[in-house]
Amino acid sequence: MDRRQFLGAAPLFAAAPAVAKSRHDVLSFNAAGDGVKDDTASIQRTVDEVKLVGGGVVRIPEGTYKISAPIRVYGNFQFRSIKIFGENAEIVSTHAGPAFEFDPSSPTPAPQVKQRSEMDGLSFSGPGRDIAGSSGISIINGATVRVRNCKVRGYEKGISGVGALILRFLEVELYGNAYGYHFTSTKTFGANDIHFTSCFIFENTKAGFAENFPNSVMTFNQCEIEGNNFDGNGDDGVVTMEFSNAGKVTLVGCHVEENHGRANIVFAGGNRSSSLNIIGSVGEYLRWLRWRRTLVHSAICTS
Repeated sequence: MDRRQFLGAAPLFAAAPAVAKSRHDVLSFNAAGDGVKDDTASIQRTVDEVKLVGGGVVRIPEGTYKISAPIRVYGNFQFRSIKIFGENAEIVSTHAGPAFEFDPSSPTPAPQVKQRSEMDGLSFSGPGRDIAGSSGISIINGATVRVRNCKVRGYEKGISGVGALILRFLEVELYGNAYGYHFTSTKTFGANDIHFTSCFIFENTKAGFAENFPNSVMTFNQCEIEGNNFDGNGDDGVVTMEFSNAGKVTLVGCHVEENHGRANIVFAGGNRSSSLNIIGSVGEYLRWLRWRRTLVHSAICTS
């Protein structure tokens, strides 16, 4: 099954109707896309208008869009959807917060907190990996967001999830961040059903971190995870991919090499059903702390 078939097989997204029923261009809401004017308000108004009509496409044409505050995609769209569609567009963040934030539960939680949002074809440039609180794409308090063909660099967290679940990342590049991805749980929602396919996670300080999902799953399929903490060494204590109090984590056909620091992967399972499964992958310096591991046709150096 190729990645397009895989994506199409995901029923939560495939069941959603086409998003092209409504199409709004940010330029129609006075965005400039020249990298000089602050386009925050124009992009936010476009998103709000699409939400008002019940879903559709937010079109961001080619250009450079400077923002100084988060673009918030709030609310529960039930069986509709909203798509943020970039046409070789770049979002440049100048603030210490998320560039785009998806929150299905705000302003009031729904019975099923499923937003069915999509994002495609955007590049994000942040204020710097040392800016605390900055992130390119943030998903909080809910489910069903799909990101495809996006590039995220220059943030503390390229992708940030807090109580986020049922997420799909396809052909996404995360580079030059402190964390490529960072997932934590809340009392209401655990990080669950999170899948990366054909993604490049490279030249970050840490590729990623995920914690407190003992009954949940996370997969990496055909991903390139290389060159993270490139200027580091084995004495600096940096872990490339860390899974703490974890459920089931699976890497299939991944390349995890040339990441400097203490270890490429550190896995600590949360209960007896937890497992780290590495299938058909190449990597080095794996530390397995609790519960099970499976290595199938993989070239892995363990410690």
